[in-house]
Amino acid sequence: MNHFKDLLISKRKALGLTSKELSKQSSVSESLLSGLQSGNRRIGEKQASRIASALGLKEQEKSDFIFMAMNESTQRLLESSKSYHVEILNSLPGFLRNKGVLPENINGARIFDAFLEISLDSGDVVRVYVNLSLN
Repeated sequence: MNHFKDLLISKRKALGLTSKELSKQSSVSESLLSGLQSGNRRIGEKQASRIASALGLKEQEKSDFIFMAMNESTQRLLESSKSYHVEILNSLPGFLRNKGVLPENINGARIFDAFLEISLDSGDVVRVYVNLSLN
């Protein structure tokens, strides 16, 4: 299979699971699963691992599943961001890291009109507001 969405759908259907059931078993939101299956959402390692575990994938198959999810997400992100200067691309991760928000502690993120909301494993929520003004 060439795309993560196809692999995900195939594995889910092979187990006879609905998206809702897989969502519950993997602790990944239904909206994220829906977006992944339509090819419109990206996923990180932690969430891909949760889905792989819920699908019963073991060892190499699990690693391949996670790699495919992350590789496709990275390619899509890089393609959509490649025209920005590297300083811009690195600023948010650097800011978060300096404030103690590390990638391994992030459970998920949602984008709203005025802010980015980051959910942490601890249950805490971090909101990042951006105020753009053109001078």
